[in-house]
Amino acid sequence: VTLVIVTPVTIPDVVAAVDALEGSGAVNHGVANALTSKLLAAQASLASGNPTAARNQLRAFVSQLEALVRSGQLTSAQAQPLIDAAQALLATL
Repeated sequence: VTLVIVTPVTIPDVVAAVDALEGSGAVNHGVANALTSKLLAAQASLASGNPTAARNQLRAFVSQLEALVRSGQLTSAQAQPLIDAAQALLATL
C-alpha cells in the first residue's frame, strides 16, 4: 500500500516558484515582478471575496507564461509547473 499525501497549492507557493526562476536567471526581475504581481492581485481578490477577479488574474498569469514560452524566454519545462499550479488554483475557485 502506498500512501500519497497531496497538499493543495497555494499562491505563496507559486510566488516562491517564480522567485526561484528569477534566482536561477531564467527570467529577469521585470518579468518576475509582472508574474508575481498577477499572483498577489489574485490573492488580494480572494481575500476581499472576489473569486471572479482572482480567476481572471490567474488566467492572465497563465497567459503570460504561455507567451514567455512562445517567445523563447522560458522553456516548456520551466513554465509548465507554474501553469499546472495556477490551473490547480483555478480548479478550487
